[in-house]
Amino acid sequence: MEKEKKFEAFFKENYAPFYFFALQLINDEEMSKDIVNDSFELAWTKIDSIEIVNWKSYLLSYIRNKCVDYIRHQEVKRKYAEFYLKLALEGRNDCTSEYDERILKIRNVIQSFSPQTKLIFQECYLREKKYKEVAEELGISVNAVKKHIVKALKILRESFVNNN
Repeated sequence: MEKEKKFEAFFKENYAPFYFFALQLINDEEMSKDIVNDSFELAWTKIDSIEIVNWKSYLLSYIRNKCVDYIRHQEVKRKYAEFYLKLALEGRNDCTSEYDERILKIRNVIQSFSPQTKLIFQECYLREKKYKEVAEELGISVNAVKKHIVKALKILRESFVNNN
């Protein structure tokens, strides 16, 4: 009971500062809440298994790292969006058949994904859902979602690099 009370006090004292720290880094309210909630979940699950001298510093480092990961992910999404936009715009300047071929190629590559990878890719990129949201819907880990996305993007990238 004592552990729960200490953790609750730690939570109440640090939630707002942690949230604003994350918000300052990534400027996304929902993702900031998710990251801070994940940090407290981590602290609660690890509190008995690892010896941390300063949990506040540990969680601030965890939050900073997760925010950096989020920023990197957003950059990757932005680059792929630019890539597809450029591809579409180039298609308008080329003859229609070349544009249609590119679109068809993208669709064929996506259709070649395994059913799970295709579903995850469509949810994350076409429906713009967050990895955590897709993971919860499919009952898998966020890391599993990330692995499917990395796999899909690698296949797409290779299909255009090797066959152009």
